Amino acid sequence: MKERFFFVTLFLSAVLSLYLAGCSETTPEDENPPLDITDVSAQDIEETKDNLVIDVVIDVFDISGGELVNDATPDIITEDITSDIYFDTDLSDSEVFTDISDVEDIGVSDADAVEDTGTHKCSYKEVVYTKGLGLVITVDLKDYRASKYYVEEEIKVEAESDGDTITLFGNGHTVNSVEGEYVFDGSKITICVPPYKKGEMVSAKLTFTVNSNDDLFGLRRWRLNYQESAIGPFTEPYFTHYWLFVPQSGYDISSVFDYNIVLNEVNLTIRTPDSSWKAYSIGGAKSVSDNVYTFEYIIPIPLYSLSFAVSNYYTEFDAGISKSGVNVKGLALKSNLSKAKQAFASAVKTIDRMEEIIGSYDLGKILQLADIPQFGGGMEHTTIIWIGSDVINAQSVEAQYVTAHEVVHHWWGDNLMFADWPHFWLAEGFTEWSTIYEAIPLITDSLTAEKIKYYWRSYAAEEYSQYGVPLRFSDSDDMMNYFNEVLDQFYKYGSSVVEMILLRLERDFGKERYDFLSKWFDAYRHKTATTEDLRQFLVDYTGDYYFWEKFFNEWVYSTPCPTLKITDYVYSGGTLSFKIQKTKGIQSLKGLEIRIGTNQGEKITSVDIDKISEIKEVKVQTTSVPDYIAIDPEYYFVFVLDKTDWNGPYADFSNKKFSNILLPIRPDILKLLYRDKYKRLLK
Repeated sequence: MKERFFFVTLFLSAVLSLYLAGCSETTPEDENPPLDITDVSAQDIEETKDNLVIDVVIDVFDISGGELVNDATPDIITEDITSDIYFDTDLSDSEVFTDISDVEDIGVSDADAVEDTGTHKCSYKEVVYTKGLGLVITVDLKDYRASKYYVEEEIKVEAESDGDTITLFGNGHTVNSVEGEYVFDGSKITICVPPYKKGEMVSAKLTFTVNSNDDLFGLRRWRLNYQESAIGPFTEPYFTHYWLFVPQSGYDISSVFDYNIVLNEVNLTIRTPDSSWKAYSIGGAKSVSDNVYTFEYIIPIPLYSLSFAVSNYYTEFDAGISKSGVNVKGLALKSNLSKAKQAFASAVKTIDRMEEIIGSYDLGKILQLADIPQFGGGMEHTTIIWIGSDVINAQSVEAQYVTAHEVVHHWWGDNLMFADWPHFWLAEGFTEWSTIYEAIPLITDSLTAEKIKYYWRSYAAEEYSQYGVPLRFSDSDDMMNYFNEVLDQFYKYGSSVVEMILLRLERDFGKERYDFLSKWFDAYRHKTATTEDLRQFLVDYTGDYYFWEKFFNEWVYSTPCPTLKITDYVYSGGTLSFKIQKTKGIQSLKGLEIRIGTNQGEKITSVDIDKISEIKEVKVQTTSVPDYIAIDPEYYFVFVLDKTDWNGPYADFSNKKFSNILLPIRPDILKLLYRDKYKRLLK
């Protein structure tokens, strides 16, 4: 990069001596006022002092040859006009800073970088590094009543190229100090650091104030009433920059750096308002001294899963110990204590089941469940799960379901991590499958568990046929576009796809489902994975490329799922017949099982349906009048069953009539919770 040098040449008239005489009489606060240049073209800058005007002309020279390069000047130069000023304005290599007029603040350290004539000059080039991310954070909550939180931060990353800067994202923070020169535009800060080489660890230190408006994202106070409250940050999907400076941004700031960043290690210190407040965070407190809590964690986690909960109204209780020794702690506001004990009861059962079928809970030996008022639903913050007060006060099974779901995330999402938001379903689909198929049977009766499974399968088909968003959506899409009505499909349809995969492994390859799940988990334990990684893993696991290529093309990359219309039912002379037509969906339904229920048992047949508009006639011999017709009762496929013109007996996915069984979990619970959670974004 070509270096450029600014010399301030002052053409003074005879009034210069008068001006200097006037300066000698100023107060200390008025000495050497900074020059504020607000136009990027050469101009006369008028500064009134003692009713005198000094004309200033700034020439820009190329340091290599001393030639006049141009007459452009930067917006803001916070230096004394009597000093030689160095400023690098060659930002042509920058991806974001293309116009320095956007800069809110330009700061310099106490070092004499401006006056130095022989040392390195900062390039101010914007570079964002995410590899090897480590954080050392101190948060002071003393001014929580004013919604101001003071943060000291040191960030460490591995350099992916040679350079002398580090760029981070931070939303609306007030920068108090930075170790080094910096440029901050209100959402991005580029900090000058000593020159480094590719592969070296780069660090930056700064202090700042988080100005909270009690918005959904970032660090805020969550209140149940004017008395009971908790303080902590919520950042999913990519809003950690609302309370820290990090190499991750929102999609609106950078569509490149909004992906799921891995945090490799963190040292977190929390200063509570006074000793009556207690702090809970990742891995449990390593040390406590009066009102200072320190936490250390060196296991990789998603950046969005870093959080804490601080309150002076928590009652801590034991929620059990798993067979492997994981200590589960409950943290409840006093008014919710009895309900919280019921809601958190599923945690230990879920840990035991997941360790039995998937793998060990290797995120430490503690899991904390915190009651958070005003918070919609639950959040799988690593080892410090948030459960909203509205969930805690819901039906017991529903509250235990949400708790179990967040616990399961400590395998799918917090441990095996998705690489970017288009692969979000790898976390939510596998988590929801584990919750519905494995955890729910532990907390309710078998018939209710079957009904929940049935409704999740039904809703999966409806949602995936409604929104037109593939399960694995485009890399160019913003995840926040789907944190609304669409969000639920990544849970329900995602879990249905997991079940389809497992059924195919069993039926077509003779594999055992838990063997696959545990091996998939082990392959990406503490790593990030993509949808394509899962597909390749299945190819390697079964040795069949074309099978899984077809499956993913039809059920993961395409939408909608099929719609099957059933019509023309006839039962005569011991023969039952009806027609099935596929009206939507590119997916092939080979071996679609159909069960005809009578008082003498079930008759089983199957059909193959491939093309849209293809009609297949089903014929079955039975001496008894059919009571029901179950189409794909094992959930081998996901499809919408169109019964608008149906004239026969009860027909559905299941061979059980669930309409008379009360469901203890609202089928649209996740949609309701997330609609409330993200309501500010959906207006």
